[in-house]
Amino acid sequence: MPLVPGRARGDINSPAPPPPRYTPDGTWYWTGDRWIPAAEVLRPLPGPARAAPPAVEQRGLSGRWRPWLSGALAVVLVAAVTVGVLARRPALHSAPAPPAGRLFDLPFAHQVSSAGLRGTVTTEGIVETVTGVIDLTPARALHVVLHVGGAYLGEYLDSGGIGYQTQEAGGPWVAGTPVSFIDEALGWTGGPPPSGLRVVGDPVKAGERSWHLESSSGAQWWIGARTGDPLAFFYRNQQWALRLSFAGFGSQPAIMTPPQSNVSTLPVEGALRTAVTAPQMSIEVNAVQQAPPVLGSPPPGYRYEALQLSYQNDGPEPVTFDNSFTLTGEEGAQYQQSDSVDMTPTLPRNLILQRGQEVSGWDVFVVGRDTHDLTLRVGPQTDEENLDFLVSIPLG
Repeated sequence: MPLVPGRARGDINSPAPPPPRYTPDGTWYWTGDRWIPAAEVLRPLPGPARAAPPAVEQRGLSGRWRPWLSGALAVVLVAAVTVGVLARRPALHSAPAPPAGRLFDLPFAHQVSSAGLRGTVTTEGIVETVTGVIDLTPARALHVVLHVGGAYLGEYLDSGGIGYQTQEAGGPWVAGTPVSFIDEALGWTGGPPPSGLRVVGDPVKAGERSWHLESSSGAQWWIGARTGDPLAFFYRNQQWALRLSFAGFGSQPAIMTPPQSNVSTLPVEGALRTAVTAPQMSIEVNAVQQAPPVLGSPPPGYRYEALQLSYQNDGPEPVTFDNSFTLTGEEGAQYQQSDSVDMTPTLPRNLILQRGQEVSGWDVFVVGRDTHDLTLRVGPQTDEENLDFLVSIPLG
């Protein structure tokens, strides 16, 4: 804090005192004989001026020490005033962040209908540009176009829990499950928030304060704190890296599902508790249990849905059964199997099925607590690359 020295009494040749000054934090102002709040500098002071502090008798000190003592007393006085002000000032604490899962769901809680997106996918040094649209409410969908060096590469279109893709502008499209890797990386296709999600900070992103989230896989999201708009996304693994930014909220054209006449995949419709036959396989949903008590408590806002399934390899060659079933809700969300709970007997995964061999058991899915009209979907298994079909079985 600056010192304000005074003239020695009777020394008419000593220089005039310097002009009044503010404290370094700008909260107090020295008028020449006392400190006042800085906010009162431009306002008339109410009432008579307060008396100056009483003089301190300076016994035993030579005249040359008296100015120094006066300055020291001024420092003590100002320090005491400053400490009092700081003691009365409320403590500064950062407001605690809301739960990460709640922040992850802000786009849906704030009814963000759509957004334009652009970014890049980098694989082994090859950079693909990504442009497109994402729909969040009332139904979830994604449509992106990929280019390399300005040349068209292909498109992904996810709608109703089905992933469509083509390498020819305008189609035809191939349909299947799960949805595109871009949609899966973003994590907003359905189900609980990503594992290990935590709040990293609240920086300014795209000109507004955002919540910065990160999952245990290293995926990162920036979501507008005020608007709930998704602002940016980044994810990197050993094979590829995805970087996206979002803009144009609520002004994007609706994403239209390709008409079946422009989809090469054979649609196979089935029914609950009825064997459904598709090329080189047959499948049946034997039973459905909502919220089985033996599974315990699901994540907040979700429930467990257990399906007893049977699957048979009707083809001439062995096939790898990868259990790639998905459930689609009425809002277009896609739900997958739980990684943490099972029912016995459990439907296995990654099992080699010989010709005519059947496998059966329970699959447990994590679905929205209030989701209805679920549909089970499955396409060709891993080794059936020459087949193109999609089985849909409504569960009611």
